[in-house]
Amino acid sequence: IRAVEKYIQNSVAALPPSEDHNDQRDDLQYAEQLKDAYQLWRTGFSKQIKAGLKRDKAAFISQLADTAAKFAGTHNQAKELSHILKGFRGATATRRPRVYMRPIPAVLLEDGSFAKCYADGRKRWQRHFAQQELGVLLPEVQLARQCAERHLQEQQIREDLEIRNVPTIKGLENRIARTKASKAGSDMLLNEVYRSNPALFAQILMPLSLKATARIQQPFQHKGGDLFELYKHRGGAHHNCDSFRGILATSHGGKILQGAVRDIGRDDYEKHLRDTQLGGRRRVATDMGAHMLNLFLWTCKKQNISSAALFVDIKAAFYSVIRQTVLRIGTSDEAVAHLLSELQLPPQAMDDIRRCIQTDSPFQDIGFDTHYEALVSEYHKDTFFYTAGAPGITHSRIGTMPGVPFADFIFNVCYKRALDNIAGKLANIGAGINVAYNGTRTVSDGSELEVKTSIELLDITWADD
Repeated sequence: IRAVEKYIQNSVAALPPSEDHNDQRDDLQYAEQLKDAYQLWRTGFSKQIKAGLKRDKAAFISQLADTAAKFAGTHNQAKELSHILKGFRGATATRRPRVYMRPIPAVLLEDGSFAKCYADGRKRWQRHFAQQELGVLLPEVQLARQCAERHLQEQQIREDLEIRNVPTIKGLENRIARTKASKAGSDMLLNEVYRSNPALFAQILMPLSLKATARIQQPFQHKGGDLFELYKHRGGAHHNCDSFRGILATSHGGKILQGAVRDIGRDDYEKHLRDTQLGGRRRVATDMGAHMLNLFLWTCKKQNISSAALFVDIKAAFYSVIRQTVLRIGTSDEAVAHLLSELQLPPQAMDDIRRCIQTDSPFQDIGFDTHYEALVSEYHKDTFFYTAGAPGITHSRIGTMPGVPFADFIFNVCYKRALDNIAGKLANIGAGINVAYNGTRTVSDGSELEVKTSIELLDITWADD
């Protein structure tokens, strides 16, 4: 509309002057006709256009309102509302773009009511994650003093100290160089700072690494961090805490030191896992599991063989690991009985857990020495997390603390035994499946490759943080 108005006005103003009176009279007549046409267009056609636009706009907004009402109360209502309002936030010639910020969702309390203020909502999040990790709310000073007293009691010259378990400067450099940029942390030093000069920061961290590994005393500030909630895709309503999972943002320096120790035992750890345990291993992505499953189902279909796949998602997988069964932390009968009572497990489960604890350590199955096992155990003692907006800290007692380098490590070691147990029971009834495998990942059919071994195709398991 504005373009047509401008064109007519420019046409009237651009009429050339004429010396001939007849031509000048024609020009004036033409100008009058243009002006009459312009006024006619302004009073008639313009009103029709504006009325039509008004009707269309009202119908469009009504349609958007109906769409928004359809998604009200669903788990993705905020996402759909943001998509609906996207067109109204755009920039125009006379309007700046409007920044949309998703409102803080309501938090559902244990009694079914909603939190009345931000502080009550944050305390609910603190209780929710404390329940998952069997956490206890403590003052920060109390837990720090408890950790220091334990270090003093355990301070001694260990006879089983292995120098190979102490990261070298080169190992620290490699770990720093492999850190990912733009990762959240609880300290003010980002990974980009460490990566700016790996050699320099490796020399700075080396004395602390030597002390922490040789004395088996991890700094207290490296034992925890800030725990944030992350919405699980299509997990449920945003006001329900069960629709979220936790992620721990810890010190980048602490993660570098832990990661360097993990790198030392990485080769033995990966050899120990089952061939179908994916995730937490080098060059083995979880999409390999989807490929293996699709290939299995396709092969059965081509051979007219019945097949089935059972999908099992462990709820809060990293929190479900009872670290005492893996790391031998607090293994007395009193400690186990207290653990079972707080986890609300049946009494008969105590015998199973005691039997699990009394067996050889999973680290001995891998081939780790007692010094390395003590290091990993130290990383899981006196652990804690902060909850933004809530007072105090939460002392976590189970789980593998998602977000730290050893989270998937402990999970895979723990569930490897469970998978071996299931595989043994299936083998006893003749339900095991063995497929030829040459140990090489390739897109070919493998006909030209020599088959050297076979693997037991029972499960496809992975975990991520």
